[in-house]
This record gives sequence, C-alpha cells and structure tokens, in this order.
Amino acid sequence: MERFGPPGGLGGGLEGSLGGMGVGDSSCGTILAVVYTTTAVMFSILCLRLYVRWRHSGIRLDDWAHVAASCFAIAAATVMALGVRYGLGRHKLDINPIETIHGLKWNWILNLMFIITTFVVRMAICSSLLYLAWRDRIFRFTIYGLMVFMITYSVAFWLPTILECQPQKFIYDKISRQDGECLPVGVMRGLEIMHTLMNSATGAVLVGLLVAIQWGRVMEEKLKYGPGVVVLLGLL
Repeated sequence: MERFGPPGGLGGGLEGSLGGMGVGDSSCGTILAVVYTTTAVMFSILCLRLYVRWRHSGIRLDDWAHVAASCFAIAAATVMALGVRYGLGRHKLDINPIETIHGLKWNWILNLMFIITTFVVRMAICSSLLYLAWRDRIFRFTIYGLMVFMITYSVAFWLPTILECQPQKFIYDKISRQDGECLPVGVMRGLEIMHTLMNSATGAVLVGLLVAIQWGRVMEEKLKYGPGVVVLLGLL
C-alpha cells in the first residue's frame, strides 16, 4: 500500500482529461454525442429484438437477460454523463477543487459500473448461445466454462477497484486532511489493462462460438461467408 498525506493542490485532477488537450479545450460535447448515440442505437436494437421475438416465437428468458444488460448499460451511460458534468473531457486546470472531488467520485463509480456492465452483457450473450447450442454438449459445457471464467475475473477486478484506498473516501477525495493508504498506481493500471485484455479475449471467444454453432446449420455454401463477416465485425 502506498501512503498519502494531504496534497498541496488539486491532487491529480480527473483521469478523463484527454492527451494533447490544453487549458480551455473541451471534449465534453464529443463524449456526450458518443454516449447518446450508442445508447440510442442499443435501445433501438433491443426494441427490434423484442418485437421480432414477440411476433414470431415469444419472448424468452435470454431476451430478458438482454433487457437487464441494457439497463446496466444505460446506468453506466448516465454515470458517464454525470462525469462530464463534473469535469470529464476537460483539462484538469479548468476544474475547480469541488468539481474534482465529485468528478473523481463519478469516475470511480463508472469504473465499478463498467466492470459490472461488461460482465452482465457477456452473460446475456452466453444465455442466447445456450439456446442455440442446446443440442450440443461440447458447446454447452464450453459456454458454462466461459461463464465461470467471466465470473471469476470480474470479481477479481471488481474487488480491488472498490477497495483501492482506505478509507474508501480517499479514492476520490485526497484534498481532505485525512491520511490514507492506496494500492500502488502501477497495480491499478495493470489491473485495468488486464481487464481490457480479458474483455477482448472473451468477446473474441463469444464471436467464435457463435460462428461455430451456426456453421453447421448453414446449408447453402454461399451463405457460409456470412459467419466470416460476423467474425470481422466482432474483432472490430
């Protein structure tokens, strides 16, 4: 644990400040545009999915899993929007001390929400894959194993994030006079990188499973190029 005393200035400012930004610059509009656009697209796709299910085969349990995942994603987008309100996307010298505390608090909450949301989204995808692979034991056990793996690494990354500093308030408020201890910055950065790599790896595996499950169902040879397109989109 690294020990910190009361800092003389703002502490660290928001980590959301983008590289290359100068004093007076702002990326708030860009961040909000991306958040609103992706959220609107996600919500539209979810509504179309539910409508098609309702018209043709009825809404299943995995559809409700995707509804839950969408709720978590919307909550994470809301937290990010609040982070913009308190400094995300601005240079740290343009953020006053009070905004710094609130901004770092929302940034910390966003990190926790991101871990939970990525986990819930992947579990929802796994629930859909289980429906597709209900006749194949190998695929089913592979999906179950992947779900256990995702639970394990999500908890392993979530706990250090929530217990990063003692007292906990010291995570986002180093302006107070209270001394505190935090995990080394290098450790937290390493965990963030590992979590990103794990998410990328599990995403690639999920795409591969979808292609493998669907491959045997495609009867016409010319349609087998479709899974290749899915793989490319998944990797992107």
